[in-house]
Amino acid sequence: MKRCPFCGTKNKTNAQFCFQCGEKFCIVDVRSKPDADLRDRDSFFRKEKINDAAEKIGVGLWSFLTSAFSWLSRNAFVPLGRAALRGANAGIGRAFAPSETWNPTRPPNFLYWALVQTLITRLPFSTVGVVYAILAKSARSDGKYDAAVKNAERARTWLFVDLCAWFVFALLRRS
Repeated sequence: MKRCPFCGTKNKTNAQFCFQCGEKFCIVDVRSKPDADLRDRDSFFRKEKINDAAEKIGVGLWSFLTSAFSWLSRNAFVPLGRAALRGANAGIGRAFAPSETWNPTRPPNFLYWALVQTLITRLPFSTVGVVYAILAKSARSDGKYDAAVKNAERARTWLFVDLCAWFVFALLRRS
């Protein structure tokens, strides 16, 4: 490989013109040059070989990293994603269940809404909403209807505060 002295593009060793800029390469008779120029020429070609080897190592490292990430994706992320989708499908199925299966003595706990809102807004108010939603869910499973309703209302209030704060911050960030 040789580099064009005008644009620096790599060309084939036997090329007479640069394939990038079209400049003609100077053909130098090596026998007419003194020994110092020969040493420079040899060191130049050694540097080219070192640069080519470094590029090959970089390409090999990149290839290794992409194959490692694809293996990790196949063996870790895809099964986790499938499990999450199964859980989400079951939750959505329960959310859209017919009205005759709805139990009015079970207050909502807003847990799914709180988790999604926490991921979207990333404000501390939604974390408080998640805590109250978990408390509502545990009170509901213990059969404490009044405590579950109270905690569900608190969770809904904190989630509403979080959503309003998020809109205010978004408007302030735009201006």
